[in-house]
Amino acid sequence: LEQVEVIGGLYVIKKLDVESFACGVDGMLAAYSQVQAPHPAFLHMNLFGSHDTARALWMLGGERSALTLTTLLLMVMPGLPLIYYGDEIGMQGGRDPANRAAFPWDTPMTWDVKLLAFFRAATALRNAHPVLRVGGFQRVPITSVSPEGAPATLLYAFLRWTTNADSPTLSALALVVFNTSTKSAMDVSINLEGCAAGNLNGITLVDAWDNGNRVKRNLSGLVSDESIRVEEIVGRNAVVMIATNLETIRLV
Repeated sequence: LEQVEVIGGLYVIKKLDVESFACGVDGMLAAYSQVQAPHPAFLHMNLFGSHDTARALWMLGGERSALTLTTLLLMVMPGLPLIYYGDEIGMQGGRDPANRAAFPWDTPMTWDVKLLAFFRAATALRNAHPVLRVGGFQRVPITSVSPEGAPATLLYAFLRWTTNADSPTLSALALVVFNTSTKSAMDVSINLEGCAAGNLNGITLVDAWDNGNRVKRNLSGLVSDESIRVEEIVGRNAVVMIATNLETIRLV
């Protein structure tokens, strides 16, 4: 999403396709790399809503799934995620001062408790896996999907990884795949050939994300021939797959 005329403007949101969004992310991280020392990319702040914009949910036209996608992305990307108070319970408001209303502590019956549960689950995911906070980042291509589900053009995949300081081995690895479609993506194949994290053949990855509903899906995949197949990615959501057998894998 791209904000146009945010400060004092009309808060128009222009939708980007996945490729345009991915190029924007790559450009942003490339700019960070130019000023890396002493401030690495994982220390830069990422946010969507703030006191200088309309409320996130208001800018998104009340589309709750767009807010949850945005929130989950903030939690798995390089950088420090910022949550503007009240976004986690679905507060809305346009231009200042409507975007700066007090938090409704005295009326909890107005809170979107399902949205709050999603925010809590997404932040817990980030806290549970340091690789999502300080790991490297590389976009990886979707090579094929089942024609019965969401198309590959609506999927966005990337790797996060960390290495051990005293040996050329991976200490952690995560594969993240977002599905921006309302339809589930089925039989998703992802090309991991030549990735910066090294040769990943033989690594098993298990989905650590529960869709915000605290129900584990036991989704897993094995890297073979420098690719991995993911059985299903629910519409308007993501998989966050964490490697479970890195002790025998060496970087090449």
